[in-house]
Amino acid sequence: MAALDSCGIRYLVVGGIAVGYYSEPRYTKNLDILVCVRAPDHRRLYDCLAEFGAPVTITDPEELLQEDFVFHLGVPP
Repeated sequence: MAALDSCGIRYLVVGGIAVGYYSEPRYTKNLDILVCVRAPDHRRLYDCLAEFGAPVTITDPEELLQEDFVFHLGVPP
């Protein structure tokens, strides 16, 4: 989240972590983030992910603009 903050990317924490903040914790061992992506911010997001170490070479910056695009980062617990 610090990487997204430093790049000025808007995002929202969702999933088990968000539920745990508002009610009983639900430990899921992952973090789900919903990112607000609009042109031309998609290129900034792509660069931010690359700087963080995400495997962005598997996608194209333009794909980040697709409404149903999902980017998985990391390995399953």
